[in-house]
Amino acid sequence: MTTENKNGAYGWDDAVETQDTKTAILPEGEALFCVRSFKKVRKDFGSFGVINVAVLTLDVQSLVNNQTGTVQTQIGLHHDLDWKVTRLFTAVGHRQPGDNVPLFPQWTKLEGEQGFCKIKHRAYHKNSDPAGVKSGITHDVAEFLPPRTEPEAPVVPDDNLAF
Repeated sequence: MTTENKNGAYGWDDAVETQDTKTAILPEGEALFCVRSFKKVRKDFGSFGVINVAVLTLDVQSLVNNQTGTVQTQIGLHHDLDWKVTRLFTAVGHRQPGDNVPLFPQWTKLEGEQGFCKIKHRAYHKNSDPAGVKSGITHDVAEFLPPRTEPEAPVVPDDNLAF
């Protein structure tokens, strides 16, 4: 007997969809992004302590080679990180570049919004894995970029992205 699927949960006798756990690493450089999802969490954010954190899942298309992928990025809500929040909302057009008025982020309106960002590579190593099997390279958002008045390169979105 199977159980009802709620938020990805499944029963002991349900079929498990096979998934390729290897994902391609996007090249470093500029990319077009679309916000797939946004969620609010409260967590320990390093030297900032336990704070509110915005977790964004982005569908991304590299402007370097048109490769597509998914990137998850986290933005801590702390006064020292105001610049990250400001750049995100400027990138998606919710704020004009150069505005010097307080920003009241409309977090719930981010899903589906598009903009440009810069992708960087980051090495990681899980301390719980002394053999180094859970070590590698992943990609992150280095920064969100201001909207462009003229595209620098033609961008042809992949049909699989939400653009």
